[in-house]
Amino acid sequence: MGERLGPRKLLDKSIWFGAWRDLITQISNEEREALYSRFSTDILDQGEQQRVVSVLVSVMDSAFATRVLARACEIRARLSLLPGHDQTKWNLFRQVEGLLRAISPAMLLDGISEKLEKEPDVVELDILTDTLPATSVSKPDVWSSISEDMRLKLRAYLKRAAKLGADPDGLRASTRAHLAQLLANVGEREDLKDIRRLIEADSVRFEKAQAARRRGDRSHDETGYGFLYLEAVTVLDPAEADSVILELIRSQQYEHVLSQRLPLLARKNTGQTGFGTNRMDFKKIWKSRAGEPDESFVEERRSRFAEAICEQINQIKTEREPATDKRRFDYRLKILGGALAALDGKRSAKLILDLMELPGNWDGWTRVGAIESLLGWGVRLSLEGALRILDPVLQ
Repeated sequence: MGERLGPRKLLDKSIWFGAWRDLITQISNEEREALYSRFSTDILDQGEQQRVVSVLVSVMDSAFATRVLARACEIRARLSLLPGHDQTKWNLFRQVEGLLRAISPAMLLDGISEKLEKEPDVVELDILTDTLPATSVSKPDVWSSISEDMRLKLRAYLKRAAKLGADPDGLRASTRAHLAQLLANVGEREDLKDIRRLIEADSVRFEKAQAARRRGDRSHDETGYGFLYLEAVTVLDPAEADSVILELIRSQQYEHVLSQRLPLLARKNTGQTGFGTNRMDFKKIWKSRAGEPDESFVEERRSRFAEAICEQINQIKTEREPATDKRRFDYRLKILGGALAALDGKRSAKLILDLMELPGNWDGWTRVGAIESLLGWGVRLSLEGALRILDPVLQ
């Protein structure tokens, strides 16, 4: 069937490739090599990229997959990390990387099996951790896609890589974060130690970048990867995740991440909330005011998280006191105040209201969210007090 259809008809748009791509099971070696040669050297338009990837994946094997990875590494090694540099080469790399992502993890790892027994190459590690699906809504993750023997081999390789990542300058920040995710996917509970070392190294990296920025140097990677690390910790060992999370609350890098995630992590697992169901629950408000307890939280986690947030808020307030410019402290306090409102609105209402009155820009959602959370806890708010918080948003 593949020969009769002819890959050229698909590639020159003679027929719509979508209905036929799964029926292409073979093309001649000469056609495959010509197709891949053009794909790996010339930048194609988006539609043609999809058609070529479709054909090449249909005739992929482990040896061919190894070549694709080698080509991606070859291009990537010559690229500059500076913004705006080598844009044409970056486009070619992303094109080849797109083919790499379409290859099944089992086939790719089978092709590079010998490499997994050696010390990781930094460029190769960067590409593998970014392309292998540790979490994906569109394809199976690595664990479910490979054999147990291959999982153990990959795990050992990643643990060796984690030793490189434990040095704040040993890996790129994004590589370190994706490494943590992939190790969490194929690893075991004892590997939490490796992920904690990766988190510590990234915290050092982030603090250096922030210090450089305050000196006017913006050449460092200032990206925060908190969501990826938090996901890695909670996936690998949910039972021990709380102790790590309590440590992360004390890190400025994770304040914004945890303000969004802690209320969710503290709730009982009652299934996925449907779209549009997060409206104000007036029955809950009246029940709370009548003294009925909120049964939606795991109480031990809720109270531990709330207490840790209060401690961090007090620490930031102490640092804020002597500062001439208090704006960055006010922003942090408000972010944590929003999380505290969701976790401990009734007991901490006065503190939360004080924090929400701090001046700030672009903080409307935080202010409104805190008011909604307090109402959900049954807190009675005066009109005057609510307007002091909401007036800057309305204006």
